[in-house]
Amino acid sequence: MQQVETVYGLGSIAYQNALEDPSGDDFHYFRGTDFDNVSTDILNRYKNYNNTDGNSSTTEQSPESYPTSASTQPNSEDINRDNTLSETESYFQYKVRLFPGMDVGDSYISDVLETSVKTENGNQRNIKWYQFRVPVYQPDKVVGGIQDFKSIRFIRMNFTNFNQPIVCRFATFDLVRGEWRRYNFDLTEPGEYIPLDDQQETSFDVSAVNIEENGNRSPINYVLPPGIEQETDNTTTTLRQQNEQSLVLKICNLKDGDSRAAYKKSDLDVRAYKRIKMFVHAEGQEDNLNDGDLSCFIRLGTDFTSNYYEYEIKLKPTPHYATSREEVWPSSNEIDIAFEIFQLAKQERNFKILDILSS
Repeated sequence: MQQVETVYGLGSIAYQNALEDPSGDDFHYFRGTDFDNVSTDILNRYKNYNNTDGNSSTTEQSPESYPTSASTQPNSEDINRDNTLSETESYFQYKVRLFPGMDVGDSYISDVLETSVKTENGNQRNIKWYQFRVPVYQPDKVVGGIQDFKSIRFIRMNFTNFNQPIVCRFATFDLVRGEWRRYNFDLTEPGEYIPLDDQQETSFDVSAVNIEENGNRSPINYVLPPGIEQETDNTTTTLRQQNEQSLVLKICNLKDGDSRAAYKKSDLDVRAYKRIKMFVHAEGQEDNLNDGDLSCFIRLGTDFTSNYYEYEIKLKPTPHYATSREEVWPSSNEIDIAFEIFQLAKQERNFKILDILSS
């Protein structure tokens, strides 16, 4: 209290708040006569709703004619309700820097959606929604003795280092998982290369992009590949189209002759199929990629080092701000091969081995 008095003074609002509620955890329902009398806006109505002190009052204790509790559980600051005072500080820390003029590629931003809304005074206001995809396996800091993600129980989020009040609105806050994993072993092709000192500067991220969240993505919007249509859910009363998404491999500072890959284990018996087909799209952070600068390869086999079939194509990048399906998904990037080709390649290899042994 002495510090608050010294900095803000006895008559300040900060001092009065600290005097009435030293812990700053008093609960207030989002409705109330006191809020109505001063026409409190919606942001300030929810400012203390997540506090714990007094959040489970009974109907008889309510100062209003309606219930004003947030929980039916007794008031407790034991968040996990294990009746134990946990003093362990062990966590992964991620920093997302917010600043004016953010765009795709800054602070884990994968997409930016722009729209306009009408404010209370009738004016139109342009706003932006940012989609962040933070890779959990690349923390900025590790605190305590935590080593893996087997016992994660909570997520804490806070804002620091702001010079003026801000308002952040969250549409969703989700943990996203997938069946594809990064391949962390060496994929360098045989050959001679110019030695480089910054071999560890290559970053690689595996994520996803879908038609509902990234249909207006910039600089290239996400569209369905040619010939692909969204499936319709016939089990509902209304014909609802299901979401459609694709795997994203994001690589930065890739060295000459080096590769990055994602893999997925499966028990699928490919002998029951005739062909394999895949659409591939390539784009750069800057619109300066040339045809053939990047290649895409696919491996099928029992492992990823010695026993597999491999098919590789040179990629044609999509120019920025392309919108049509044919431009975003060029036909030259399409992988459409028969499984019989792999069998013929194996037979040809075996014949060459026999020729070498016989000679």
